[in-house]
Amino acid sequence: MISAARPRGVARVPDVAAFATMIGATLDHLAPLTTTIRAVPRTPGRRRLHTGLVILGRLLAVALAAALVAGIAWAGWALLTGGSRTGQDATATGIDEMLTAPARPVDDLSGSSVERTYPVARYRTYDPFGDDDGNGKPDKRKGSENEELAVTVNDVDPDTAWLTSEYSTPDLDGKEGVGLVLDLGQPQDIQQVSLNLVGKGSELEVKVADRILADPALWTPLASAFAPRDSIDMRSPRPVTGRYVLIWFTRVPPAVDQGTGVYQGGIRSVVVSG
Repeated sequence: MISAARPRGVARVPDVAAFATMIGATLDHLAPLTTTIRAVPRTPGRRRLHTGLVILGRLLAVALAAALVAGIAWAGWALLTGGSRTGQDATATGIDEMLTAPARPVDDLSGSSVERTYPVARYRTYDPFGDDDGNGKPDKRKGSENEELAVTVNDVDPDTAWLTSEYSTPDLDGKEGVGLVLDLGQPQDIQQVSLNLVGKGSELEVKVADRILADPALWTPLASAFAPRDSIDMRSPRPVTGRYVLIWFTRVPPAVDQGTGVYQGGIRSVVVSG
């Protein structure tokens, strides 16, 4: 193997001492020592001493390098754990502030999503296109339809309801509409009206005003929808302010338990919120 040809630039390793010397040179490159070792003649006894000193020096270099790495790692760990503790202290302080902060009334919470429900002071029917007195003229704001049933809306009996008259067609025999007016007692910011209806298939509009207007077209629209079931939430993207809420039927469903050819709508209960 010693006499074998070698590639250019590759040093031959004749013995164990030379191998140790090459390893030492590599470690000196990674962590060089400042200690100078005097060269001694290469006698057999001194060669072993030289080899031992070289190996000892290399071991010391490795130990110093390991100690340096361990010190850096410890310092980094201390910084990380110290920062984490600081963050935990800040979090604990924030929680304490939240728990000890004084409570604020709901009205003071600007932008709050808390839903407010408004009580209804009075219910009345609204049939401006009817002609109850038979004089050939619309009754306007005085018009009513089954007024005696209005008080049953929101009562304790879920089976009671305000009902429209019975019609022979879903479009109320050509009448533009009929409805129920809710009096909230004072102007409120209204955004949603939730209804439990009689029958399935009503077409509804919800309108708001500060007074009961004779023409339903003059009321401010809040929402309109077709109700395929007997309950529906009608919601506006933004609140509409007013004291009176009009629930306006433009089409009514088939009457419940009345056979075919009879159409009738109604309201069992209603919740107004903002």
